[in-house]
Amino acid sequence: MSGIHTGAIARWHAGTGLLAATLLFVTATTSPYGVGSVNPLALLGLAGWLLGLVWIVAYGVLLIRTPVSGGGSGACRP
Repeated sequence: MSGIHTGAIARWHAGTGLLAATLLFVTATTSPYGVGSVNPLALLGLAGWLLGLVWIVAYGVLLIRTPVSGGGSGACRP
């Protein structure tokens, strides 16, 4: 949520991450109930994982496209 307040990420990006985390949490907490058979909420875990993957790719693209600021120690400069 701090990414929204600082303007680092867009609302849709934060919403995607929050939804992915929620789906993964729900699936992880209900997994003991499907030990004897198939967990009916297993597809929610897959959806959460895929949304998490979308979040990571979108954040990677954001980091690549963001220009580097002039501050810092300069250790990575050529």
